Amino acid sequence: MSLSPRSPTITYLRSLLTLPPAAPSRAVGFDVAVAAFAAAVVLLALDARATLGDGDTPWHVFVGGTILDTGRFPTTDTLSWTVTGAPWIAKEWLSQVILAGAFRLGGWPAVALTTIAAAALAFAVIAREAFARLSPLAAGLLIALAYPLAAGAVLARPHTLAWVPMVVWTLALIHAAETARRPPLLVLLAMVVWTNLHGSFLLGLALVPAFAVEAILRAAPADRFRLGFGWAAFLVAAVAATLIHPYGWGVWRAAVSVIGLEGIQSLIMEWQPQSFARIGPLELLLLGGIALLATTRTRISAVRLAVVLMLLHMALAHVRHGALLGLLGPLVLIEPLARVAGPGTRTRFALSRGVGALWGLIGLVAAALVVVRPPALPTDHAPAAALAAVRAAGIPGEVMNGYSFGGWLISRGVPTYIDGRTELYGGDRVALYRDGVNLQTVDAFDRLLADPRIGWTLLSPGLPIVGLLDRTPGWRRLYADSDAVVHVRTPR
Repeated sequence: MSLSPRSPTITYLRSLLTLPPAAPSRAVGFDVAVAAFAAAVVLLALDARATLGDGDTPWHVFVGGTILDTGRFPTTDTLSWTVTGAPWIAKEWLSQVILAGAFRLGGWPAVALTTIAAAALAFAVIAREAFARLSPLAAGLLIALAYPLAAGAVLARPHTLAWVPMVVWTLALIHAAETARRPPLLVLLAMVVWTNLHGSFLLGLALVPAFAVEAILRAAPADRFRLGFGWAAFLVAAVAATLIHPYGWGVWRAAVSVIGLEGIQSLIMEWQPQSFARIGPLELLLLGGIALLATTRTRISAVRLAVVLMLLHMALAHVRHGALLGLLGPLVLIEPLARVAGPGTRTRFALSRGVGALWGLIGLVAAALVVVRPPALPTDHAPAAALAAVRAAGIPGEVMNGYSFGGWLISRGVPTYIDGRTELYGGDRVALYRDGVNLQTVDAFDRLLADPRIGWTLLSPGLPIVGLLDRTPGWRRLYADSDAVVHVRTPR
């Protein structure tokens, strides 16, 4: 049996996927947002431990706590022993303060819940927009395809807290472009918050010229010059908004330095390109998009196609950017999908306030489960037993630590060799660490441990350097478990 583009089956599926519903009321939009928020909380709370599964979380909480205690913003490094005193700023200070405040209120469960709530709120904004302009099935499929990409990146780190202003900012640009108007100045507040939460605010600025072009093309010829000037003024105001930050232009330098850092791709998994060895969310999204274009008459403007391709390139180039495609991709595609015409009757999606309240109750129950079954830092990032063994033995000297242990060591008052603040250490030190622990060059091992201040190492068992240390004169194994191995320097 074959299905032609004009077959009844394809026509029926096309009508389900592409016909927009009648305009929902404000009450319906509120209920959709509540339901989406609660559903996201439920799904994320089922694996709340995953939100604490990043080695950078402890040092973000520690820095935020320091800011709360001192009322000052750091300008130099005091957390490492290798580059102590070097210029360094807490460019994501607002996220760090929020995470530290949550930790002080309820420990790691509160940190996990704060992260989950921020992500769920971003998903709620996207769902409300999708269900307001698409049929229920089309909106559900679009979100179902994109949700896993973003959900996999829900971590207790600044980037997740920045999702809400990012989504609000992008949606405001899209609405302004579709109505051939300048974005409202009030949305500049979202840029201020975004800048103080995370360095990804640069993406928000990059989106302004793209949607400005779309707005100008949609406007009447007589209004285009005035509209173009309005968008240009808005971009200048947006840049100025990013300077409402404790460090001013310093936040720009820090954000750009991370983008151009060499050696980071091979060291940190989230900076590595996507792998298609096994079917994952990105591949499913790509296949679903191809199927949608093949079975419907969806047409995307050149501007929006360029935005989607940019997001897709970023997602393919770096694992960490897959979340951007999952969050912003649906917003860019909603309007092209809503414009598709086809046979059939319109449908209307509505939730009663009672149903919305029920979803809210379900979300509260899921949040309670996080408290009843509190998540904790994974031991493969927090090797407490190994550090206890070092302190019990009174080992002198500084540590040459594994990258994933750096954040936790900072929270324990141990100066680090390296940690997640890669822009502080620079490309040369990052490359030296990468080559040394993986034995990628002949002399990398010797250069890595040449500093006489190093008295012990704290490394993951799977690193190639661990086996070589076992056989190297001047070093002996002090402690080992499934999470960490400790070697100490001994007299030759």
